[in-house]
Parts: sequence; C-alpha cells; structure tokens
Amino acid sequence: MKIYTVQRQDKFDYDFSVSLVNLGCYSDKAKAIARANKEYGCMQGEYEDEMLKYSDKDIYDPNEYDSGALYVETDDEDGYYIITFGADEHYESHGVWVDEWELEE
Repeated sequence: MKIYTVQRQDKFDYDFSVSLVNLGCYSDKAKAIARANKEYGCMQGEYEDEMLKYSDKDIYDPNEYDSGALYVETDDEDGYYIITFGADEHYESHGVWVDEWELEE
C-alpha cells in the first residue's frame, strides 16, 4: 500500500535556520497533491512582497545564477512547489512537496 506525505521546508540563510513541517499523510495521492497546492498558495501569500521585489529583471537577472532573482518551480502533477530568492545572507528557499512511500505490512 502506498501513502503520501506532504511536507514544507523554509530555509533562511541570514540566520542559518531551516524548518521542516509535516502537513499530513494521505492514502489518496490526489488529496495529498491538493493539500500541497493549498499550502503553496499560502506560501505565495506569505512571500508576496519578496516575490515581487526579486522578480524585477532590471535589478535581478534571472539568467545569472547568483543574482538573487526569483526562481519558481511548480509541478502540479506530482505536488512539488519551490520558491527561492535573494543571494548570500539574503537567500531564502521555500518548498512544499509530496513524497510517496510504500507502507510495509
């Protein structure tokens, strides 16, 4: 039997902290993905100002690795969402994802 866990991680380089929160465990993959997508929406709201700031291409070049530009990756099919922005001590990474596990009987 397969189970699906939903987790969220927030990483802040300015104080070297990482938080990992378990958001639930589901037997239905679609419900797990829906939960991850809902949390991604919350995460976008939490970091709306930073996302706007770091998406300014006149200041932050998205083609330059260490420019600090906003990077967003979404995969609705597998329930994987990531937002990163900033550089050096201002770097932040926020992600939500669904992990698939085989439950041993």
